[in-house]
Amino acid sequence: MFPHEEKLIRERLKREPNELEWAMLEVMWSEHASYKSSRPWLKLLPTDNEHVVLGPGEDA
Repeated sequence: MFPHEEKLIRERLKREPNELEWAMLEVMWSEHASYKSSRPWLKLLPTDNEHVVLGPGEDA
């Protein structure tokens, strides 16, 4: 998690997250789970043609 994201979390909660909340946020905001850096690249891929089995969305 980046420092600006940690700051945003504190601002939204208006308090310091507890240990469990930090752990959950780390998992939910991890690169693997959120695709933060790959999202722009994924948008370049085709979403509808004969080779696409399942387009973007849930469980894609």
